[in-house]
Amino acid sequence: MKNKAVLVVSFGTSYPDVLNNSIKVVENKIHEVLPDFELRRAFTSDFIIRKLAKRDGMVVDNPEGALNNLEKEGFTDVVVQPLHII
Repeated sequence: MKNKAVLVVSFGTSYPDVLNNSIKVVENKIHEVLPDFELRRAFTSDFIIRKLAKRDGMVVDNPEGALNNLEKEGFTDVVVQPLHII
């Protein structure tokens, strides 16, 4: 069982091309650098999370939910990597 994970946290997007051309690109780069870590995603926008669930049936956790799930799954080392730019 893997015990290390990296949680990539962004505002989120409801546009598939933006998800594929930005967030997934960054996630893939992170996975290249940290191949021994399970990669997970979380969005901070509840609006985007609800919209994706309703429109596409896509489930994306918020950061708190993702961290709770990782803990339940037995992960002991979690890196949280925010993608927010201020």
